Amino acid sequence: MYIPLGGSRVDLFLHARNIFITFLLSGIWHGANWTFAVWGLLNGLYLEIEVLGKRLINHLAPQLHLRQEHIVVARLLGLFKTLVTFSLISLAWIFFRAKDISTAWYMVSEIFCGWGSALASITQTDFYEKYVYMGRSDYEFKWAVTGVVMLLIFEYLTAEHTFIGKLCAEYRYVRYFFKWLLISTALLFIIVFAKTDGQQFIYFQF
Repeated sequence: MYIPLGGSRVDLFLHARNIFITFLLSGIWHGANWTFAVWGLLNGLYLEIEVLGKRLINHLAPQLHLRQEHIVVARLLGLFKTLVTFSLISLAWIFFRAKDISTAWYMVSEIFCGWGSALASITQTDFYEKYVYMGRSDYEFKWAVTGVVMLLIFEYLTAEHTFIGKLCAEYRYVRYFFKWLLISTALLFIIVFAKTDGQQFIYFQF
């Protein structure tokens, strides 16, 4: 839908319209529920903010003497964008998974409530199980953290400026080796920690 509507080769208003229509339809495609429509619209809103934000930054950067090629500025900006993106996408997924709009709105409105009681219970024995391990066992949680750390290390080692990253860019077999190493590791974690209670995969429930 995005390309037939004109994509980004139109003026700013029509570009925003194309983004919202595309993401609205992608949300409705997931199911006949307003929660999916809101999920799609939120993602469209995020993308539109990014498009407008890039234009604003490109306009203001020379005036404020901000140069993204500066390594410190680039890393801080990258960290900030990562945190914001993760938070906004997690917020949108609340609507995707909720059974209706009222349930989703209740969850959103309660996000910043109850922190006092949670912090007050930090000395209790079940604190980490409820708020850190999120119902997982100590064994599962440690392996999950290990997997995340391994992914971060892999991403850093294969970055363009590193020795391994340069090898991956120059030699195809090195790139394939690390690619399949990552895939194999991910599959291993899925096999070990996958739930076997018979719950259907989310996309099989539509």
